[in-house]
Amino acid sequence: MADGRLRAPRDARGLRGGPGARLALVPGAPRGRPRRGAERGAQCDRGARLDARDLLVVTQNVDDLHERAGLGPERLVHVHGQILESRCVECDAVAAAADDDEVRPCARCGAGLRPGVVWFGERLPAAEVARVERWLARGACDLALVVGTTASFGYLVDWVERAAGERGAIVDVDPGASGLARELGPRVVHRRERAGEALPRLVAGARARG
Repeated sequence: MADGRLRAPRDARGLRGGPGARLALVPGAPRGRPRRGAERGAQCDRGARLDARDLLVVTQNVDDLHERAGLGPERLVHVHGQILESRCVECDAVAAAADDDEVRPCARCGAGLRPGVVWFGERLPAAEVARVERWLARGACDLALVVGTTASFGYLVDWVERAAGERGAIVDVDPGASGLARELGPRVVHRRERAGEALPRLVAGARARG
């Protein structure tokens, strides 16, 4: 795994999991209204409608689109932080973001506040990384479904490979070239589609298979 620093300028978004076993989603969507990909991931979460016994969503989106689409916080990891939160520069206390954050002191220690996101060159939030690592330590998935990533982040490739384990499938949904296939080889099934088109079909197919 990489050292946990954010180095690449691209937004990497992944989704991995397994119907009937362990399902982890990391869907991405542009700013604004939650798109069908995020909503479909939320559908899986709300009712465990793929009969998945376990689910984790790991997103590099810093907004609240996944929450607005209906994903529960216990199954959602923001590895690049959250723009709607502010963090103290000294004690790391977290507060809801506000318009006066540039001058508002931390309520705990009085130091300044900064946006609660990961800037390039900074480490990923340790608590969120630990959540992913604990989840991975519990066993491999039947399916690692990766959506919209160029595989520019070493830690993401590492997480996907470990999530799938030796026997799990890896499906990369991306209308362009598959960065994961370049990194992980022929075991990656590349769906050259947009997330909003591919995910509804993948979910419907998994539900039909029971």
